[in-house]
Amino acid sequence: MNTLSTVTSAPTVYHESDGRCYTGSGSTGSQIDVIRVDVPDSAVTSVAIYFEPRTARVPVLDENDTTIIKVPSGHAGTATWSLAGSTTTITFSVPSSSVTEWGWEFINPNLPEPLHIKIRVKRP
Repeated sequence: MNTLSTVTSAPTVYHESDGRCYTGSGSTGSQIDVIRVDVPDSAVTSVAIYFEPRTARVPVLDENDTTIIKVPSGHAGTATWSLAGSTTTITFSVPSSSVTEWGWEFINPNLPEPLHIKIRVKRP
């Protein structure tokens, strides 16, 4: 499992028709299965992640076509979507207490191979 770890930043992730996400566009970058964001600053209440098609033949991510599963189920976190051109921005809320992790799994079956990526946001 390949993990992209970041601290309170807004990474851009490139999705491909093979259902995978990558760190780079075109033919560059590594495959990502999990994006893990640690948010040590208590003043930060949300984190944005940008999704862009890796190549022109890949459709943009659409909230209406994507199944979102909370992990653990029923946690209080939110994932808010916005679209500008071909970039889908998903803003995730951050848990207020330390050592709490909120997760989301995204599954989009409308790509030739279903997209499946896991997002984990926590306070260390």
